[in-house]
Amino acid sequence: MKNQKKRHFHLIAGSILVHDEDDGTLSTLTLNGMLRTDIKYLNVADIGKAQQVLQMVFHQRNQANPEGAPANFKIVDVVINNIMHLGHMTEAEFNHVPGGKLVERTGDNPFGDSSTQSLPN
Repeated sequence: MKNQKKRHFHLIAGSILVHDEDDGTLSTLTLNGMLRTDIKYLNVADIGKAQQVLQMVFHQRNQANPEGAPANFKIVDVVINNIMHLGHMTEAEFNHVPGGKLVERTGDNPFGDSSTQSLPN
């Protein structure tokens, strides 16, 4: 296995407030993301990373569905609703699927792969 280093995994639930600059409407989207840290406790920098994770999920969702996304928008606010510590484990342990299969990571995204959003330390 490539990476046997144990890290702390945190599930982030949050909301993004978006202003559509074409029609003036405000929308709130609820999103989830993953944050990996070397220590269990989160500091101010980690909270900032958690907000960035949610923004990356938002942007990737818009890229995946461009016809449903506003053309001109501005992110007004990113609110973290909850952060749940999932445990201290390796990537292989985290990605283990019942039945003995391992979910492989792919892609060049610096925040993780297309299915899991995270920021490296």
